[in-house]
Amino acid sequence: MTTMNATTPVLAPPRWSAVTVVAAVLGMVAVVVLLALIFTIGRQRPLDGPDDAARAQKLADLRAADAKALETYGLVDERTARIPIEVAMKRIVADPRLLAAPATRPATRGTP
Repeated sequence: MTTMNATTPVLAPPRWSAVTVVAAVLGMVAVVVLLALIFTIGRQRPLDGPDDAARAQKLADLRAADAKALETYGLVDERTARIPIEVAMKRIVADPRLLAAPATRPATRGTP
């Protein structure tokens, strides 16, 4: 146990300066604002506004077109045909060598 004598300095409790207090308060406010932004930006809002009905209809049309493309035959361009996904899966199961076929057309010299 140490004893205090005339030469032992007495340590005063730390004093908080105004700058330190303001910086601490601003830091806490910044953390609260950041957390509020993180938890509100990621949420999806319900589709109930005037423009949202049109967006919902476009999304429904896009999904219907995608479903139709997966279920029907058609031409992608003059050299590429599309077949239904169910037919493609059955053909792959029947002949796995089809997986090794090139997915793109071979490049030709001089023509794009």
